[in-house]
Amino acid sequence: MLAAANTAIDKKNPAALPFSALSKDLAINTLSVLAAADEAVKSFRELPKDVPKAFIYTGNILNINPIPGLLSNGIGKAATAHLISTMAAAYRDEGFNFYYADERKADGSPAYAAVDGEAHARMYLQLAEGKESVPCFATFVKGVGYKAFSSDARSKV
Repeated sequence: MLAAANTAIDKKNPAALPFSALSKDLAINTLSVLAAADEAVKSFRELPKDVPKAFIYTGNILNINPIPGLLSNGIGKAATAHLISTMAAAYRDEGFNFYYADERKADGSPAYAAVDGEAHARMYLQLAEGKESVPCFATFVKGVGYKAFSSDARSKV
């Protein structure tokens, strides 16, 4: 289980985010994901070929939708989204799947406080089983499952 961090800042002066605080938050929000991904790859290589292999990171819309008060968390989400898409591309041929899962409302807006545990469980099970083709940026909607949004200007890795 990974944690998340965000240093509170003045929304009208996000450039004042202390470097030391951002460094700490990035260690929690992104570097820990890289360490976990490395361990996952090592473990995946020890599993039988026919066993589905999925690494799922719980993201949100911050990787593409900036919110000034959540600067360090957004930087971490954007960096981690890049990390996940890189892993998805690099390990695809080995059958390892990497996902940045992001629950949205039906209109594509962020779920924020309305995130749904059951919707996450259903989506994560779908991703873990690997029976359906879902891109690494796995945006999903409660009651629908995976759904692509036109506002997502990201690759379909």
